[in-house]
Amino acid sequence: MELVRDFNAPTIHLISDNEVPSLDQLPWSDEQCDAFVAILESAHLTHELARDIASGLVGVRTDWIETMGNSAELLHDLYRCSKCRNW
Repeated sequence: MELVRDFNAPTIHLISDNEVPSLDQLPWSDEQCDAFVAILESAHLTHELARDIASGLVGVRTDWIETMGNSAELLHDLYRCSKCRNW
């Protein structure tokens, strides 16, 4: 994971590859945050990886989640399902 901070703005970005950080890995702890998920190589987004990412996002206090790229709808649908049911 890579932490990117713009000291001229109140924004902190945490960039992660293929995983959602846990609450104890977030520099803002359990404060509410936004999530931006970019699927750059949809061939690598297996159903299992999408489910793991969706489950991870449920564990982070997100206010807003944006998904983009091929297969983004799969990730979005899995996130919605994971909020409704325990996996």
